[in-house]
Amino acid sequence: MKFDARMTFHVMLADMKMEISTDKGERTTGGRFRVDDFELEYSSRGTGEPLLFVHGGFLTSWFDPMSREVALSERYRLISYHRPGYGRSSLPSAPVTTVEDQARCGLALLHHLGIERAHLVGHSIGGCIALQLALDAPDAVTSLALLEPPVMSAVTDLSGMQALREAGPRWQQGDARGAVDLFMKGMVDPDYQKFFEDTSPDGIQEVLDGATAFFTTDQPAVQAWKFSAAHAARIKQPVLLVIGEGSDRVNPIRSQVQRSLLGWLPNAEPFTLPGATHLLPLQKPAELAKALVDFYDRIG
Repeated sequence: MKFDARMTFHVMLADMKMEISTDKGERTTGGRFRVDDFELEYSSRGTGEPLLFVHGGFLTSWFDPMSREVALSERYRLISYHRPGYGRSSLPSAPVTTVEDQARCGLALLHHLGIERAHLVGHSIGGCIALQLALDAPDAVTSLALLEPPVMSAVTDLSGMQALREAGPRWQQGDARGAVDLFMKGMVDPDYQKFFEDTSPDGIQEVLDGATAFFTTDQPAVQAWKFSAAHAARIKQPVLLVIGEGSDRVNPIRSQVQRSLLGWLPNAEPFTLPGATHLLPLQKPAELAKALVDFYDRIG
């Protein structure tokens, strides 16, 4: 799939076009727009400098709790979207199988909304997409906050990939639930089921609903994507590299990537989120929102 993010888009008014006010007086809008032969759904909350959330795998709701944090929404326009094949966005006829194509989708949304420049916040593969967007369109990116991006070219010890190596064949054999369970326990949080049972009972079903997009588009894209120190040197924007305090105990690739990116990116700083694993935007939305606000205050 190749398309030009500067093309003319068609907003799908018949599907969704809304504008409401929350009980805090914040304006929330949403809509759909067409990119080639598929549509992306998006929403926008708050006012101020634009901030684009790029969600990770399985769930479209990774950033929903953060978007409700007043510390962010009273100062920033918080924009979220469902990546191709996820949630209420449609699948293109040709699968979006590269990180570069995923980045074009995010850039297309910014252009559609008339936004010239935005802060990017990406979780998991969303962090890889944010990095690629910064490479492809540096003038469109004010800063990056990367929440445990799986930059596999930055990993020296691949022993932590066992869960993914086992989950892929399980998925191909038709055992979606087993594949999801292997991946989530080995790469995200071994107690993920209890977390969703306690906080969001529909979360497990949403994870299962997102399994097709995760295994057929996200994983091939991540495995094929090559991001190097030379690429990182081109990213001059301030970068906040976030890792959960407990993430490395789940899988050591998290700290490996963190160390590599800190050495590669010329303007990066680390932040460890206490009491969090790879579920961090869902586990600690208030604390993460504060970390972002503090970061934006420092970089001016």
